[in-house]
Amino acid sequence: MVLVKHKQNLRHDSAETVRRALQLGANVKVIIGDQLAIGKEIGRRLGMRSNMYPPVTVLGQDRDASIAALPVEELIEKAYGFAGI
Repeated sequence: MVLVKHKQNLRHDSAETVRRALQLGANVKVIIGDQLAIGKEIGRRLGMRSNMYPPVTVLGQDRDASIAALPVEELIEKAYGFAGI
């Protein structure tokens, strides 16, 4: 899990650390309090994919149609992170 306080606070070795963790088979998630666009940019800077969601999309009644059919557990497993937490 990667917890990010602010986008400017990424350590110089963060991307390399995430890359190594992914190579070792770790399931890495980005958890960020900022907006979704910032979360996706953080993911990009860390070398991760951009399938990141705000919690209301995952758990709320207004789930996006493209993910509404997926069980919440599967969606969480497939997501690379969550923004607006």
